[in-house]
Amino acid sequence: MEQITVKDMVIHIQKISELYFLGALTQEAYKKEMARVKRMAEYIDREKNDDKRKILELETKLAIAYRDPLMGIFVRRVLDETSISKELPTDTTFVLCDIDNFKGINEKYGYITANKILELIGQKFLEVIKRSSDLVIRFGGDEIAIILPNCSAEKAAEKCGDIRSLIFNSAKESKFNGVSIEEPITLSFGIYHRNNDDLNVEESMDLADSAIAYAKKYEKGIDKSGITIYTPDMPVVRVKG
Repeated sequence: MEQITVKDMVIHIQKISELYFLGALTQEAYKKEMARVKRMAEYIDREKNDDKRKILELETKLAIAYRDPLMGIFVRRVLDETSISKELPTDTTFVLCDIDNFKGINEKYGYITANKILELIGQKFLEVIKRSSDLVIRFGGDEIAIILPNCSAEKAAEKCGDIRSLIFNSAKESKFNGVSIEEPITLSFGIYHRNNDDLNVEESMDLADSAIAYAKKYEKGIDKSGITIYTPDMPVVRVKG
């Protein structure tokens, strides 16, 4: 296999990703090329003996292939098809959020307008979550996950507050598909801080999800910020299958 550096790989990934999102490369050709790139990445790992930090950095660059074309954030597959989730430190904060009453907004204004709202929300998340080690992921239809390595729950709550305010104010001042939205666009956040190796990513996300569900069901442990930090005495209200 040809000699190639991590820098070469990153440049190549950026180029083919740009071609794909511009429509100049078919999905089949894109997947085939990304598979080839991944084999090259494994070759670098084996032959160059790069440390885990460098490989994680490369995997993050590879994850450009897993961007949601609508919101500009990662798709859930990035956790299953790269080594990112396995390389997360024990000290990691997991955040799960959903858009309040998004189903009602979708039904009232239509999916095109709703998609424009999702585009704005994705942009604002990326304006706040800027560290190269952080991940913002479209977890479901209107669910967004944030993974923050080496970050406390309190610091994560500050970031969530910034995101919430930014989206609320921007949506109020914007038109989506030429339509002004009457309802305020707000988000609810659940936060779980992992400080041991007992739970994997999915289990950690379940506890963040429980924090949202607990707050909405019991209206306890929260204020008008819409942000809830999971605590051990908080009962599990809902766990995803």
